[in-house]
Amino acid sequence: MRARLPKALERLIGEIEGLLEIHRANLRSRTYPRPDLNPPTIPHEVIPVRAADGARLRVHAYGPADGQVVVLIHGWTCCLEYWNPQINAFAENCRIIAFDLRGHGESELGEGPVDCHRLADDLDAVLSAV
Repeated sequence: MRARLPKALERLIGEIEGLLEIHRANLRSRTYPRPDLNPPTIPHEVIPVRAADGARLRVHAYGPADGQVVVLIHGWTCCLEYWNPQINAFAENCRIIAFDLRGHGESELGEGPVDCHRLADDLDAVLSAV
């Protein structure tokens, strides 16, 4: 028999998760005194990408479709907004592709363990989509 949490604790966990989601969204949309750190003002295209296991990956493309492609991949615990200064600097002339690694930002975690092979497969899915 599997132990179950009391209903009150389950509700509390749900409330905490909701507050964390709001907090994360606020972090992604805050503004800074230095304009290069702020979200890009150039329009972006949302590229729909599903990983091999069905996880949805958040992918944004900035800049001219025929520009030289630059792919930005953030590190652990970051999200694509990490690259705002680079997007702001290069998107006028280059095609910038930025995405959230699985389990980061707005990308889904998916099923199974996350390792370098799965992340490489995710990158392959992103590159195939753009």
